[in-house]
This record gives sequence, structure tokens and C-alpha cells, in this order.
Amino acid sequence: VLVGQEDVDGDEVTVSVEWFVDDVSVSTASTLTGASFDKGQAIHAIVTLDDGEDTAVLQTAQVTAINTRPSIVDLTVVPLEPFTTDDVVASVTTSDPDPADTVTLTWTWTVDGVPLAAVTGDTLTSDHFVKHEVLQVTVVPDDGEQVGPGRSSAPIEVLNSPAVVGTVTVSPTELNRDVAAHCEATDITDADGDATEPVYEWEVN
Repeated sequence: VLVGQEDVDGDEVTVSVEWFVDDVSVSTASTLTGASFDKGQAIHAIVTLDDGEDTAVLQTAQVTAINTRPSIVDLTVVPLEPFTTDDVVASVTTSDPDPADTVTLTWTWTVDGVPLAAVTGDTLTSDHFVKHEVLQVTVVPDDGEQVGPGRSSAPIEVLNSPAVVGTVTVSPTELNRDVAAHCEATDITDADGDATEPVYEWEVN
């Protein structure tokens, strides 16, 4: 509360303030913080001026606290370097100054910029993308009265999955200078479905 006061006698004037929320006294500080009220509540103040001999009591106009839009404080996505076998999971931290509000979230995942209507939660499962595609999620908070500003993650690219060799066989098991060694890689798999061709490199200790 800002009060301009003047005493014609030149007396020093003491100012005191009492705040009311829904007609209940909640504070005598000069400033009432948002922690003392919620949206929809009625707020007014009574100001008392005292010059040591006389007092004057003033009441401010009543105001009603309005809703504050929710916001997203933080958005993270893991892993940042996914393979085609990884599920990508997003997590958010929201903020809403109105204690009674429940914030709901709308999730929009895109693959190469195309929204996935079928995915409406915090997890993008691996069956929705392939290697080299770019993934991104946008999250929008809603407190039931107002929609807050959305926030988007940084784009992340799906990496190529390395091929995996199941079995390596070297024959014969006993060698000499007159016998050629043969190596064979089998049961080779690739999570991306790529065609694979083994490359052999020999080392002699």
C-alpha cells in the first residue's frame, strides 16, 4: 500500500496497515505477497494514520485475485543420443503460483517435423522412428483456466546402431606355418535392419 500523508500541524504521522483476504485479517506488513491469497479471493486493506492526538482510518477498494498462467520451468529428454532400440523419455518441471491449481500437460512429439498424433505422453517408444530421423517434443501446461506458454526440447538425431557379431570361429584350432587359418563371423544382427558384411582384421602376437 502506498500512502501519501500530510499533517497541517506538522506532526509526525505514523502509518499502519492491515490486510484482509475474504474479510479475514492476514498481515500487517506494508506489502501483501501472493503466499497470503489464492485466485478468486477478495483483498482489501485498512490504513490507519496517527499523529499522536488524532487518528484517521481509510479502507482501500476491494480487488479480486485473478488466475496466473502456469509455466514450464525445465524440460529434459533422455537419452540425448538415442539408437533405434531406445525409448525416448521427456520430463518437465512446472510452476503455478495458484496453490489450488492442478496443471495438466499436452505432449506433442515430432519425427522429422511431422507430429505423431498417436503419441500423447512423455515417452516416445522406439517403434516410432528409425536411424537418422530427428526427434523433438513440445509440452504445453494448462491449469484448467488458462494455457501457459509451451516449451520445446532441442532436436535430437537417432544414431546408427552398430552391427553385433554373435559368433566368431577360427579354424583349425592348432596352427603352424604350413596351415592356413580361416575366420568366420556368424549370427550377425543389426538393430536398424541394415545389410551387414563382416570385415576381418588379423593380429599376430
